[in-house]
Parts: sequence; structure tokens; C-alpha cells
Amino acid sequence: MSRKTLNLVGLKFGKWLVDSKGKNINHKTTWKCICECGSIKEVYACHLIANKSNGCLDCAVKTHGMTKTATHQSWVGMKSRCLNKSHMAYHRYGGRGVTIEPNWLDFQLFLNDMGIRPEGLTLDRIDNNGNYCKENCRWATKKEQSNNSKQNKYVIYNLKKYTFSELADKLNVKYPTLYSQIQRGSRKDVFLIK
Repeated sequence: MSRKTLNLVGLKFGKWLVDSKGKNINHKTTWKCICECGSIKEVYACHLIANKSNGCLDCAVKTHGMTKTATHQSWVGMKSRCLNKSHMAYHRYGGRGVTIEPNWLDFQLFLNDMGIRPEGLTLDRIDNNGNYCKENCRWATKKEQSNNSKQNKYVIYNLKKYTFSELADKLNVKYPTLYSQIQRGSRKDVFLIK
């Protein structure tokens, strides 16, 4: 009994338009596809159907010309942390349910929402438990990001909540000094939140 193959000719998957059936490569069916930019490539049927191939690399470069920029690297890093189970930080992102706004899987839409990454800043989620989306993301300094970490310890000073680092800056003391003062109990005006 022969296996029937789906006919994908004329269907569009991301930026690919299926033109004709391609060769079988490694016992997998491919389809000859034309990218929106005009490039032609044979793409595995399983990649088209699972939307794992949204267009050719030439198209990405021609579309936005930003493949090697800091903005594009931030976008690639975000996707890797949330979608790639073998990424070293996956367990802190995708592994604990952090997702990406579906439109942001397209770099151009991410760029439209976030703009060019300013020098010295990186992509940060405002609510650490929230997802990557326009409403919950900003370009932030490393210090802002570390103050936004879920691993931070917080203190109360003058009825206001601070991280140790924020309060050290406010009081113009070094972080280790402040930490030591709080641990010894010599700072009666600062209360550790447990």
C-alpha cells in the first residue's frame, strides 16, 4: 500500500509559495518553493507545515538588512531562550512558561514595536513573570535588568520598597557595606522583606 502525499502546490507558508514537488532528501519530502524575495529553494514539507521555515536567509537580509545588528541579536536571543529547549537559559524562560507575542516571531514586527536597540541597553521584561510583548518589554541597562531580577532581595526604607542595589545607590554606600549593615542589624531604618 503506497503512502499518499499531500499536494501543497499553490499554498503559501510564511514567505514561501509552493511551486512544485521537490526531491526526497533523507527520506523526507521537499517542495520547490519561491520566497517573497524571489529566491527558490527546496523546503522540507514538515518544516512548511510546522511553520519552521518562514523564508530564506536572503529574504531576511533584503527585508530589513539588520541580521548582524544588536537589535536582531536581542530578537534572536529572546526566541532562543523561549523556544529552544537546548538553550542554557530555557528553564528560566520557555521552560517556566514565558512566551513570545506571536507577531514578534517576525523580526520586522518586533522592530516596529521596539525600535532600534539603543547602545548599552538590552531587551528586558518589565514584569519578570510576564511574556515578551510590546506592553511588557523595554530597552534597559544591565543595572535596571538586575534590579528587575526575580532573584533580588528587597528591603523597606522610608516606607518604600527597594532592591539592595537600588538602596545602596540611594544612600551612596557600597552594596557590600549596606548588606553587612542590614545583616548585623546596625541599620534600624531598613527592613529586610523575607
